[in-house]
Amino acid sequence: QKTGFSLGYSNKKRQAVWVAYVLSADNLRSKQFVRKNRFKVDPAIKFFPVYPRDYAKSGFDKGHLAPAADMTYSLESMNNSFLMTNISPQIPGCNRGIWKRLESKVRFWAKKEKLLYVITGPVFSDTPSMLGKTRIPVPVAFFKIIFDLTPPHKMAAFIIPNHTTKRKLESFAVTADTVELLTGLDFFSEL
Repeated sequence: QKTGFSLGYSNKKRQAVWVAYVLSADNLRSKQFVRKNRFKVDPAIKFFPVYPRDYAKSGFDKGHLAPAADMTYSLESMNNSFLMTNISPQIPGCNRGIWKRLESKVRFWAKKEKLLYVITGPVFSDTPSMLGKTRIPVPVAFFKIIFDLTPPHKMAAFIIPNHTTKRKLESFAVTADTVELLTGLDFFSEL
């Protein structure tokens, strides 16, 4: 549990398998703290933590699962978004392209709908490649599930491949059930 978001961390995968947080229009419209880009090891991980230097010269971006731009309402939540437990290896063309477009779209929806619950995480193949010489598996894709908490309730889900693409965002829309099948996770089981 961090200020700003919760996460389920896998010591085996050395990254979160899910990150969840509430995104509100009020938070997005409040005083905004400036992004500092100070990635840090998470002191909560005692065994084999990930360091920012593990990504050096790897060709991969340190991709946020809970986006820094969603955490700008609080200095602590902004700083927490740069903990390495909130980071996953992303191809630069994905991180700075389609993934960034999806994150912007979610913020647009939050301002329009007022209150969203967002869950994000990596999708792995059965035999993932590793980040350089580390034992950090590289996801083949990332998922994002958005649940609108403001009536009438709505839900959207996306699976975005971890590569550069010019395809429209809508072409990656799926059901939450599809994400569950790919990840083995059970979302919103009480609904």
